[in-house]
Amino acid sequence: MDRTSGPASTPLRPDKTGVPLYNDYVADASSVFMVGRRTAGEDPLAVRVPSVSPNDPLAGTDLMIDSYLRYAQMRTRLEPGTADDPLNPIIDISLSSPGIPTSTTRLEAFDPERAKAEDGVLAFKFITEEARFESLQKPGTITVSIPTLGITETRTVDSFGDGRPWLLEDGTYRVMLSGKQDDLTLDQATVSVLFADITTPSGSFRRWVFDDPTLTRDIDPDDPEASPAESGIQDDSITVTYTPGSGSARLLFVAGPEPERLRAILRIGTTEPRVLPITTGDPIKLQEKLFLTVDEYFPRAVATDAPMIVPSNQRERDMGNLYSWVRASATGIKPTWLQFQKYPFEGPSDLLGRFKSLYAPTMLRVQSADGTWKDVEMVFSRERVALTDPVALETFELETYIGGYSDGGGSIRDYRSILRFDDDGTWGEPLPVSMNKPVEHAGLWFFQSQWDPPIAASRNGGLPSKGLGYTVLGVGNRNGVYTQLLGCVIAVIGMIYAFYVKPLIKRRRRERVLAGLAVTAQSGGS
Repeated sequence: MDRTSGPASTPLRPDKTGVPLYNDYVADASSVFMVGRRTAGEDPLAVRVPSVSPNDPLAGTDLMIDSYLRYAQMRTRLEPGTADDPLNPIIDISLSSPGIPTSTTRLEAFDPERAKAEDGVLAFKFITEEARFESLQKPGTITVSIPTLGITETRTVDSFGDGRPWLLEDGTYRVMLSGKQDDLTLDQATVSVLFADITTPSGSFRRWVFDDPTLTRDIDPDDPEASPAESGIQDDSITVTYTPGSGSARLLFVAGPEPERLRAILRIGTTEPRVLPITTGDPIKLQEKLFLTVDEYFPRAVATDAPMIVPSNQRERDMGNLYSWVRASATGIKPTWLQFQKYPFEGPSDLLGRFKSLYAPTMLRVQSADGTWKDVEMVFSRERVALTDPVALETFELETYIGGYSDGGGSIRDYRSILRFDDDGTWGEPLPVSMNKPVEHAGLWFFQSQWDPPIAASRNGGLPSKGLGYTVLGVGNRNGVYTQLLGCVIAVIGMIYAFYVKPLIKRRRRERVLAGLAVTAQSGGS
């Protein structure tokens, strides 16, 4: 466990008693969630992590580890919220059909990007007036008004499907639609627009007609960059407005005006739209063998990040501790989840090449005893232990098959590091170290773990690397090797006894028993 402030890092050694190994320990069941609707049981830890250095940014403050998760992934979950929370309508829906995997989608009414899905086929809106719901059931309309002539006419957008222009006042005014875009995201808002080619007595131009009239403007089709007027309108003798109706959505979910009320408008083909009352959890038949279910609806959704405990049958065994988490807390610090980091780097200055992405401390803002605020980084990782003697890399040797290195492990024959060890101020002789040929020094064994391959600029912070700039060594000890050898000797002796000595003893006993029976039989016969 490391705690850092800025680039500095201070390792903290947690108490050995009570350190978790493989079981989950959860102090607060509401701080985690599980697959489905299951809940985690509570079994808290109490591992104290004291400060061990006056340079620690939280010197004098003991951290407490109250939870540990063996294998989890951070997920965002929704909570219902309370009446004091702001409106934030969010729904989770699922479409199911026999023989086809169920597809799930989340829609957020107030997020222009997430308010639609499947290229706009699914959409979600929140309304504040019931009249707006009525308009959403109607097709999109375009209204043309020429005040000087006293003309105001309205048509549905679909009526322009035959490609014929709309002629007004004996053809002196003409309107033709060249396209439309509904539910566009523009400056954090959702808008719809029609592209109308208009001819008036003063000339021809193209008008972008938005459902928000303040955005409507004219452009020259031959010179779109030209600005005809400060207001954006070239000819104000004609006014065009657009009411998109339900837009391009074929299945439109509508919440409101009451926050708890949820309905859907279904438009399939040329049939009249159907209004579907929605009840959470109840499937609705859309078509033959196609069902819709609103799994969750939160009018005042509150999104929180929490680790999700991955079921045992979905865990990858080769991941080690990479998906382990602990929850740390202290005075002035709210309980915070920390994911295990494979390497306990002290700061960005330690990072090399492809290891740059492996430094991901958790940043917290903490108020100290004097009332000042400071940014503190926390890292959950392995303990840092200093080597007994300095070690230097003299060179790195890479052996490849014919053709050289081809960005793949299959082209490598072997690789090794040539090391020198500092022993009482004197550098020793160069020693080769490879994966299967470790070298021992001062009670520690060094073996080749990884190497520095050439990497592209996209994976190295924008700078390409030719590689071979450093080596990665594994360091271990053999303190238990004699115990292991003793265990092997005992196992071998046991196998010799079980497969050779014991069968021989049983065979000799059997022969003695048979010999005794033979003597008894002869005595009885005489």
